[in-house]
Amino acid sequence: MNVFDRDSLIIRPELLQTGYMPDQILFRDEQLNKLVTTISPILRGYQPKDMVLLGKSETGKTIVVNKILNDLREKIHQETLNLEIIEISYSISFSPERAIQNVIYRITEDDNVYEAGLNEQQVVSKLIDILKTKEMSLLIVDHNVPGKKSKDFLKLLFDAQASLQTRNTNKNIFISFILIIDSDIEKWQVDDNYITILFSPYSKEEIEKIVFDRKSAFKEGAISDEIIKQCITAVPNSISDILSLLLDTTIIAESKNANSVTEEHLVNMLKIRKHNPVIEIIRTLTPSQRIVIQIIAALTSEKKEVHASDIYNEYVSLCKKENIKPLSRPRISQIIGGFEDLGILNRNVIYEEIPGRISTITLNVSSESLREMLNEVSKIE
Repeated sequence: MNVFDRDSLIIRPELLQTGYMPDQILFRDEQLNKLVTTISPILRGYQPKDMVLLGKSETGKTIVVNKILNDLREKIHQETLNLEIIEISYSISFSPERAIQNVIYRITEDDNVYEAGLNEQQVVSKLIDILKTKEMSLLIVDHNVPGKKSKDFLKLLFDAQASLQTRNTNKNIFISFILIIDSDIEKWQVDDNYITILFSPYSKEEIEKIVFDRKSAFKEGAISDEIIKQCITAVPNSISDILSLLLDTTIIAESKNANSVTEEHLVNMLKIRKHNPVIEIIRTLTPSQRIVIQIIAALTSEKKEVHASDIYNEYVSLCKKENIKPLSRPRISQIIGGFEDLGILNRNVIYEEIPGRISTITLNVSSESLREMLNEVSKIE
């Protein structure tokens, strides 16, 4: 028998991924319907009301927006509307004007947008010039606006909309936005200038139903309801963590040539996680992100602090060797910013030349440990 003929305990691994889009989004019909109703005028060429999706992390905001955007893009293609949907993340943009610069870069792919010294008004003016030239409307979707920074960003977006109305005679060109804000619902002050859609935390019963709805990811008999319930208990209130734990525990079982997942496999996986929580972060990284973190691990083995430019130069050099088209410098800067959000590293920021430019980077774990964890994750996969 060929050693690769062994059946996997997981037959639909995509069901255990955070970005999986189910046919039906459970317990979010009200929010989904409100989003559809609010955004629908855009398909007739009209500017829709702006929206803020508000709630704590792990409450379904992203999956609802992704469903809307997938269907909206399909409709836009059918209707041949001159509308650009730009998705960004404020949390790695440093400032409101940098977020708008990232929007411009996504439209033009021109690095010159990050030229030094541009203030908020100049960045907004640049964006409006582009929209007028292209005779194009814009829907900005920001997936991660920190609650404390949201008011500054909202103000700049409203300024951009007002400036466009003043400078443009074509009423079919507009700027609209959907912001996903992680914040306590109770602390948010509702504003009549936009539609606020609230996402309350899932109840324990709802979390259990959502997780069990993914049980078809496993081969029949591969995992019991009791093991699934133990995983839910081990990492409560986080659907993504529960699904990740189910996946990793099953991988442990397969490595032991087991026919099903047992409590022993779960206990072993929980011990591994407790010892190395960074492994879970590494497992979720994209290939580009892993390349960057591998470079950081290598450079910090030689010195404690590294400069962002050193990381980018090493990245470009590696891409040339592997015949890979490198990402832009701003995109690598965004990836590094994301690592800080994940707690892998710290960075010192100085405002020279490019606003928000990274100066030095320091790992929160030893470079040797990070390299070992990268290797361990590669072996598991």
